[in-house]
Amino acid sequence: KNIAELIGPFPEKTPLNARVTGVIQRDGFRIEKLIYESQPGFFVTAALFVPENLRGKAPAILYCSGHSDAGFRAPPYLSMALNLVQKGFVVLAFDPIGQGERWQYFNPQTGRSDFGPGNSTREHSRPGSQCFLTGDSLARHMIWDGIRSIDYLLTRPEVDAARIGITGRSGGGTQSAYLAAVDDRILAAAPENYLTTFESVLKMRGPQDAEQNFHRGIAHGFDQADLLIARAPQPTLIIATSRDIFNIEGTQTAFAEGSRAHRALGGTDSMVMTVDDAEHTSTKKNREATYAFFRKHLHHPGDSTDEAIARPSEDELRITETGQVLTALRSETVFTLNRRRAEALAQKLDKRRRDLPAHLPAVKADAARLAGHTPLVQEQAPAGVFTGRYRRNGYAIEKYLLPVGDRYAIPILALVPDQASTKVVLYLHPRGKSAQAGIGGEMETLMK
Repeated sequence: KNIAELIGPFPEKTPLNARVTGVIQRDGFRIEKLIYESQPGFFVTAALFVPENLRGKAPAILYCSGHSDAGFRAPPYLSMALNLVQKGFVVLAFDPIGQGERWQYFNPQTGRSDFGPGNSTREHSRPGSQCFLTGDSLARHMIWDGIRSIDYLLTRPEVDAARIGITGRSGGGTQSAYLAAVDDRILAAAPENYLTTFESVLKMRGPQDAEQNFHRGIAHGFDQADLLIARAPQPTLIIATSRDIFNIEGTQTAFAEGSRAHRALGGTDSMVMTVDDAEHTSTKKNREATYAFFRKHLHHPGDSTDEAIARPSEDELRITETGQVLTALRSETVFTLNRRRAEALAQKLDKRRRDLPAHLPAVKADAARLAGHTPLVQEQAPAGVFTGRYRRNGYAIEKYLLPVGDRYAIPILALVPDQASTKVVLYLHPRGKSAQAGIGGEMETLMK
């Protein structure tokens, strides 16, 4: 419930309007190139990998791609999808927002994103920052893409709705962890190279790109282990590497927290972890652990050996006519969707402003809430630590350190006229307290 409130209400489900734009035939399976709408006019490009000669309905895997300009076509992600379909799973791999054929800032003149090659994180963080301003997050849009992708999977006659799995690495690990927590149709989840703790992330690297942050998530007490707890006791595999950018100590902490929830709800071995000695990458050991995990929990026995399978080229896997939904389909973007949200909020604000006696106190309350301000009671009012004093003509300059709880201290200057006064001006300057403290400066002028 708390995670759902953090993400915010999802849109209503509207027709997917799914269509196949082409088929690639391979030995033992085929690849259908797909377009569907997760929201009206907001197009998702994807590929469905279908094993041939199925005997009845098959288990299905939603594959979430990590950061790459190519989306799901990048070699590490595509190889995983090919191995899974070769092992008899139906696999749906889709382009995340800002990647593959869904660049949000595509420039037709240059034929690439305005951020240049290798900058899919900026394709996420630019619209994500705009979403934060409206109380939204890019995560909500990406999660909704995944939910609608599962909706599409369940329209397929080849798919067993009771045997749905999800996996993905890096940014795809983020998406798969999110979706596994919020969508109960997912039986088995294997997020890779993502799960840790926010404390570890902030100490090591600072905030990651926008979709890895819910709006005010940490302020509401949310941490990544909560995604695991929300799934308990459904089968869950954490896939990690010991030298990842997502700190392994934090991963172990999240695993311990999640495991306690799984055990408490009767899942004695429902949550497991595989770790390999590597950096932020996919390893053979971890891939084979993933195949074995899905074979076990999606009731699809067989070999779990990782194979080298010939990959279709990016050009073969191009889904739209132009290679981008913006130019081929005039797709909505996160910007246009968020702009409509902002316009609706502005209308509410205009209506609220018509009742100023009620509006102005609400403005103060909102400002305090957004700033995280806690008012001091009189007994808590801090006493400044006096650190020095010197005189000028007609006044003195006193220096203090003003403690803020036990967290830090603010250095301040006080210009005190020789003639007693009860009037006080609080003076702030973007270059700091001394910028206008000199003789003839604004502070002296106000003091006189």
